[in-house]
Order: sequence, then C-alpha cells, then structure tokens
Amino acid sequence: MCNRFFVSIYIFLKFLYNKLKDGPWPKDQETPAEKTIGAEKSMVKQLVHDPMFLAQKSLPATKEDAQVITDLLDTLNANLDTCVGMAANMIGVKKNIIVVSFGFAKMVMVNARIIRKKGPYRTEESCASLLGGPRQAIRYGEIEVEYEDADFQKKRETFIGWTAQIIQHELDHVEGKLI
Repeated sequence: MCNRFFVSIYIFLKFLYNKLKDGPWPKDQETPAEKTIGAEKSMVKQLVHDPMFLAQKSLPATKEDAQVITDLLDTLNANLDTCVGMAANMIGVKKNIIVVSFGFAKMVMVNARIIRKKGPYRTEESCASLLGGPRQAIRYGEIEVEYEDADFQKKRETFIGWTAQIIQHELDHVEGKLI
C-alpha cells in the first residue's frame, strides 16, 4: 500500500510538471486551453443514468467539442464527493473525452486509447451513472495510453495503480462497456 501511495504521488508530480513546463505564458497572452475553451460558457450537466445510452460507443472528439471538455470538468468538480473521473457520455455526449481528478488538479484525455496493459487484477468499483452499488471488474496495474490533451496535443503516458484504474473505468464508458 505504501509503495502504491508513493507511485501515485510520483505520477501526479510528473503530470503536474508536464502541465507547467511549457508555461507560464505572458500575462497578456492566453494559454492554448483558454483560446480553445475560455470563451465558452461553462455549465454543470445532469448525470445520465440510462444504461441503453451508456452502452453506446462514443465517437472521436474534435476541436469543435471543446465546450464538452469545459462542461465535463465543471460537472466533475460539482460531483467530487462521489466521482474521481468522468466520461462525456455520463453528461449525455457520445464523444471520446474523459477527465480524471487528482484532488486539486484535473487531467483531460481526448480520444484516449490503451495501447499496453499488464498486471491484471480483480476489483470492485462503483459508478455515479450506474445505480446498484459496487460491481466486479478486471483492471490492470499498469497501462500505457495515447491521447490528446485539452489543447488537442498528442500525448503518450504510462499510468499505474489507482490512476490507471480510474482511466480504465472511464475508457470503459467511452467504449460503451457497463461494469
């Protein structure tokens, strides 16, 4: 358990470093994310509980879906008492966009896909969109993911432990898999 904690801290710090290494931007210049989504009005959306809708596979996201990222982040922030991650279909949008919470920082993954996984294990998970309590799931202790960030820049990263589990859960949503 202690080892997983330190690994999770390492991953979070790596994530934070990667987010901050290209900044700060001049005060009079918008960041790429602000140019993309800053002009749009944000909104907390109602969570979808319809298993027929949630079982549909999501479509690839484009820059025109930037407002969905804003809404998804706002909705996750409003539901942090019950959620650590969220997929766009959970707010009624069938697009390949997920967000993951690291406490005070959030990670956006657009058009994400797992390209490598190892260390399968069985666990129980709950879901804010699916009623009925925890369900069994097979997860992997380490995954490698290709995705685009909120600025639609391509990324490739390895995740382990709890972070990997959250990403796998949200990517199941994108694929229309109900746990």
